[in-house]
Amino acid sequence: MDIQTHLIREIASRLVLQDGKPVGITGIARDITERKEAEEALRQSERQLRRSIEERERIARDLHDGIIQALYAVGLKIEHCRSIARDQPAKAETELAQSMADLNMVIRDVRNLIGGMEPELLKGREIKAALKSLVLAMSEAESTQFALQIDPLVSEQLSSKEATCLFHIARESISNTLRHAQARTALISLRKQGELIRLELADDGIGFDLNSPRVQGRGLNNIEARARELGARVQVFSQPGSGTRILLDLPCPFACEHA
Repeated sequence: MDIQTHLIREIASRLVLQDGKPVGITGIARDITERKEAEEALRQSERQLRRSIEERERIARDLHDGIIQALYAVGLKIEHCRSIARDQPAKAETELAQSMADLNMVIRDVRNLIGGMEPELLKGREIKAALKSLVLAMSEAESTQFALQIDPLVSEQLSSKEATCLFHIARESISNTLRHAQARTALISLRKQGELIRLELADDGIGFDLNSPRVQGRGLNNIEARARELGARVQVFSQPGSGTRILLDLPCPFACEHA
């Protein structure tokens, strides 16, 4: 059996002159196959490292945006159960049963994550119901009142990836509002804005200084990272005493043609 070996050579040549006239060419050929193979191996290692870093960042986002926030919501519900257990035992028992169901869902998501699978994707038309359930689960024991304004014609045009990313962003915002904003009311809106789809997240809480070095925590970083995945633009407006408003504009010129 013939074995063909491909060598990579580097050739340096120069023109030979005699009495000012070219009489020949001389050159040196070097076998640089091993060097090229080493360079390609290095490039491959760099590509693998980049993929590993990107995967690590994705897992960190999924853990924070999905599993940790879900556990936080279950914790709020259990804390509420403790406060009503003596006076409303039946309601406390119902909420504990729901908390167990929520924990089972978290366990499922953890197993999916360990297995290298993405959490189940939402369909666009499911985002309103998913957000409504999320608000009920996370805010039941809190004083903040959430309002949902979801245009069904817009949500139906979202791809599964878009709907899932927007859901994670909304969950992050709800969690931040409940933990930090001390808000009375909050709004989650999804509507057409010109040739864009706009997700708006706003509250009337205590706000914060956008220039503070403590502001850029994992929460806002995750929102911005997920927005970049969609090619969307994020704007954050806030100042102490004036609440917070987050606008995410998704460039989807044909997604809203029926809106």
